Amino acid sequence: MLAHSRTLALASCLLAACSTDADGEAVETDSGTEGPASESASPSTSPGQSTQSASNTNADAGTQGGEDGSSETGQPPPTTEGSGGAQELLEMSDEFDDPAASETRWSFRHQVEGEDPQFSDFTFGDADDDRARMVPTRGGWYGAFKGPYLFQSIDGDFMIEAQVIAHRSGDEAQAPQQPYNSAGLLIRNRVDVGAPENWVLHHLGMHDPDGAGVGVERKITRNSNSQLTLTANAFSGRIRICRVGDQVVLTRRLDDENAFSISAEYDLQLDDEVQAGFSLTAWNSQTAEPDLSFDGDVVGVWDYVRYYRISDVGACLDEV
Repeated sequence: MLAHSRTLALASCLLAACSTDADGEAVETDSGTEGPASESASPSTSPGQSTQSASNTNADAGTQGGEDGSSETGQPPPTTEGSGGAQELLEMSDEFDDPAASETRWSFRHQVEGEDPQFSDFTFGDADDDRARMVPTRGGWYGAFKGPYLFQSIDGDFMIEAQVIAHRSGDEAQAPQQPYNSAGLLIRNRVDVGAPENWVLHHLGMHDPDGAGVGVERKITRNSNSQLTLTANAFSGRIRICRVGDQVVLTRRLDDENAFSISAEYDLQLDDEVQAGFSLTAWNSQTAEPDLSFDGDVVGVWDYVRYYRISDVGACLDEV
C-alpha cells in the first residue's frame, strides 16, 4: 500500500496543475500549449458535437490468458516487487528480446475481431534491434473507428508502462508530419458485436500541426464518443496508464523531463477485465473522419511494455 502522503501529493498535484474542461475532464494547464482541438469532441469540431456511433461489426474480443489475468497454465503470473509497492507481472511484461515468446503473449486486435490488418510491417524485435516496431497504413483510434492494437487481457487494478518512440517514416530523429500520426498505449473494454467503444489512449507523435503539433495526446472514449486533449512536447519517452477501479490516471516521463507527471485523470466505468496494450493511429486528417487515400508517415517503436499490479493511482508517479 502506498504511503498516505503520496496519495495526498497526487491529489494536490491534480488540484494545482490540472483544470477542468467543458465536459468535466481534467486537462493539463502548465506543461505546454494546448492546440485548438485540445478540448473538442473531435479533431475539428466544437465541444459536445456528437461523433460517429459504433457501426463496425466485431467478434468477441476473447482473452489471451485466464479470465483473472493468469497465464494459460491457470497459475497467477510471477511478480517482482518494485519501489512504491508496484509489482511487475513478469509473464505479461515484454522486453521484446525473444520474438518467439512475444508471439505467444500478444493478441492482434484485427485477428481477434476478424478484420484486415492496418499495418504494412510489424516485428517483435530481432537480433539487431530488440524493440517492437510497427508501420501502420491508414486509420486509427477515434470514436467508433479502430486502429492497430496488440493487447493482453488483465483484470483488477494495474499499471501498464512503455518506452515509446513515434517517429517519421525513414527518419527516427524526426516526428511524423501528417496530422494525428502517433503511437503509445491503450486500455479498452472487450467489445461484443454491435457494442459501443469504451477506452483510454495515451499517445506520442504528431497531432494537430496548426496547434499543439508534436507532443502528447490523451483521449477518452465513452460509448464511441471521443474527447481528446493535446500538449506540445516530445515524441519519445516513457508513458503509463493506471487503472484503479473506475479511476484511470495517465502519467509520462518524456525524454526532456526528469520525473513522471500527470497527463490526465479520468473516471470511466470499465469492465473488471479489460484489454491493455500498445496501439497506433495514422489518421492523416484534422476532421472526425480519417483520410484513407494515403498511408500515414509514422513508425511506432516500443522498447518494452510492462505490466504492474498496483493498489493506488499514486504508483503512476513512482519510479519502479
